[in-house]
Amino acid sequence: MKKVSKKEGKKSEKNNAVIENVKNVGTYWKKPQSGRYVPFSEIVAFSGGGIGVKTVNSMVSQISMSATCLLIGSIYKLSPSNIFILFVLSNIISVLKTPIVSIIVDNTNTKMGKFRPYLLWAGIPCLIGVVGMTWLIPVNGSNITKMVLIAIFYNILYIGQHIYNNAYTGISQVISPDSGERTFIMSISEFVSNLGPSLVTLILPIFAQIFFGSEGLLDIKSYRILLPAFAAVGFALGLVVMFKTKERVIKPVSEKEEKVSFKEGFAGIAHSRDFWIVCVGKFFDGCRGAISVLLNWICLYQLGSSAMAGILPTITSTAFIPGMLLAPLCIKKLGYRKFGFGSFALNAVAALIMVLTFQKSIVFFVISLYIFNFASGPQYILQTSLTADALDQQQLRTGKRVEGFAQNIQLMFSVIGSIFSTAILTFVYEFFGLAAGADGLTDYSVLTDAAIRDPIITYSILIALVASLISAAPFIFCNMTKEKHAKIIEELQKKAENEE
Repeated sequence: MKKVSKKEGKKSEKNNAVIENVKNVGTYWKKPQSGRYVPFSEIVAFSGGGIGVKTVNSMVSQISMSATCLLIGSIYKLSPSNIFILFVLSNIISVLKTPIVSIIVDNTNTKMGKFRPYLLWAGIPCLIGVVGMTWLIPVNGSNITKMVLIAIFYNILYIGQHIYNNAYTGISQVISPDSGERTFIMSISEFVSNLGPSLVTLILPIFAQIFFGSEGLLDIKSYRILLPAFAAVGFALGLVVMFKTKERVIKPVSEKEEKVSFKEGFAGIAHSRDFWIVCVGKFFDGCRGAISVLLNWICLYQLGSSAMAGILPTITSTAFIPGMLLAPLCIKKLGYRKFGFGSFALNAVAALIMVLTFQKSIVFFVISLYIFNFASGPQYILQTSLTADALDQQQLRTGKRVEGFAQNIQLMFSVIGSIFSTAILTFVYEFFGLAAGADGLTDYSVLTDAAIRDPIITYSILIALVASLISAAPFIFCNMTKEKHAKIIEELQKKAENEE
């Protein structure tokens, strides 16, 4: 009889494990595993359909009220100050609609649930906004005409996208009442769904370089052809999530849907320490995000290549993947407190490396950005999972679910934080030379001058570094643990059984 080596034995065990996992997918395709709530078919639908949802969401990144946005800045030639005015206007509108939307969502009660219908109702305005922003803004029109039309169509897109994205996030928070399963699904879906934005980031610049030569991403036709097409395909794919997933909330079958007022919603989460920890991080999202958008300027105005504006961001975006996949394991092993603090602290370390080395070589910038993105990868999952656990705790305490309110309060923090970060960055851009000329238009080609470009990049990185440290600090006070949440779910189940 042939003796099996230790190495061969381990290899055989791995092969058997793979075979067993494949069998599990087939066995539990339509029904969940024992102790689980979600079958594999639904995880695939949520993740695959999420590619479409994230593609639609990425339109706000491609068409943003930022001087670093090539469409708004370099093509429409609005100055950082004019863009800031539009940005503040859109965010004031967003803040004002927040209580209205939160009340509507929390009191939505359809056969599909609270969130899924909005993948249709909010998706349509997103399509309208994308078409308007790319086709209906006169490139050579007056500043006033452009600003008015941009204000109209951008706000249609911006508000629609917020509701659309919140719907997908809301589904992830109620797709399973089990925190571990919920985090696992978030991790898988984030990895898969972000293929959508990655393809947009890669294809758009390469397409522009191939078909429009030296102008590339500075040619309006690139945006007119591809962005509406991406948005339409994404919207259609996002409907898979609406039709093929479920919302699962633990409550008595006989329980009647109660109306939730704004006051009740605020009272429900007012004492949730973990919820407010996430809010602090949301506030500084814009400041931390200042780093990533600098890469487009470097590719176009330092390297002089539209194609590199697709290739380098695609390379650095792969850094998000390990963090997304490792998030459930890290949360399980380290807990929210250690993992949250460590993730944001690593952002700060990467920013420090970047600011000390980026002027020496583009390679240092790309490596530092890769580290920064690696640390950022699990943060959405971390924040969403912690919020979901905090909402379960809130339901146990008050007897009501207020996901819509909680999402919109966090959105309000993001919006106010974005205004704050954009104001600071606008000052930096214009102080160092990126300002409007006598004709009211801004010549972004001045960024080819390192004397203007380098100080802007340096201070943008420093802003992101400070924001990362501030976002890390509150996690020291996080008190949600896996054991604590398990007891919360147990109590909710007992309460539901007793009230039926």
